[in-house]
Amino acid sequence: MIREIGIFSDSHGQVDNLYKAVKAAEKHGAEGFLFLGDGVGDFAKVMKELPGKFAWAVRGNGDYFLSDTPKERVLPFGDTQIYAVHGHLYQVKITKRPLMAAAQKRNCLIACYGHTHTAAIEEREGILLFNPGAISSYGEKIPFGLLRVNQGTVVPLLMETE
Repeated sequence: MIREIGIFSDSHGQVDNLYKAVKAAEKHGAEGFLFLGDGVGDFAKVMKELPGKFAWAVRGNGDYFLSDTPKERVLPFGDTQIYAVHGHLYQVKITKRPLMAAAQKRNCLIACYGHTHTAAIEEREGILLFNPGAISSYGEKIPFGLLRVNQGTVVPLLMETE
């Protein structure tokens, strides 16, 4: 069972930033990597450099040409499941209610999303809403997320590269 996942979103062509964030997540113990869209091609390039790692992706509104990548995924994690989407289909810039409903419908207690470019951890009505922020952020430190299972409890962490 994977006990820690690095979570990334919105690289928008900044492959080097994504690579740095993935390596930082790996350094912190990530055993798998989840990309939440708008840069699925970037994620594929980075994962080619790390063969044998668990990796999942969903496509975003900027990945429209990658029809073989799903728009959503449900991943087992610890004693629960992660619902992974980019977020644009659920209007996450305006409200989180449709995203929460979609996660609940799929029996997921965690909903990971991107699209807003704003990192966030929030719990609403028993659903953990987790956005790792945008890899394409400008500045020295690149945001990413980690989800850890610690003694049966899921611990969400917002991180930055050093």
